[in-house]
Amino acid sequence: MQIQRLLLVVPLLAACGGTETSAPPKSSVPEKFFLASAPAGAVTPLALRASEPPATPIAVTGRAMDFVDNRSAFRMIDASLKSCADMGGSDHCATPWDYCCEDPASRTAATITVELREGDQLLPSSVRGFHGLDHLTMVTVAGTITKDAAGNLTLVASGVHPKP
Repeated sequence: MQIQRLLLVVPLLAACGGTETSAPPKSSVPEKFFLASAPAGAVTPLALRASEPPATPIAVTGRAMDFVDNRSAFRMIDASLKSCADMGGSDHCATPWDYCCEDPASRTAATITVELREGDQLLPSSVRGFHGLDHLTMVTVAGTITKDAAGNLTLVASGVHPKP
């Protein structure tokens, strides 16, 4: 019986990720990536995925979902999805930015990757903390969309406008 309980609890803990709650670190992303205002005409990740990704520059707006340590990359999710923090109450997971309360297929369909690069290389610093950018922050990113063979969309950023 103890083993059965453990087998039920472990997936629940894993679904909600870690317990990182600290303030965002100071980011060393170059200021040239900062946009003082959000570009007009931004689309959402869901709208972007519903259409053929454009070959020209685009702006996408959503919420910062999670960050890659020591690299300037993060995932952006459509703001129409609810994080666990949006659901109210204190009994939700400790990492509401992972949207573990949402259906995994819905999360995947509403998420894109954002990368800040110098040439073809990711910047070697986390973008978390850049002008207040943190988990669940609304952000508009200007850039160009790439699509890999598996259909994953990456927005290669030319500018970022966090709305803390």
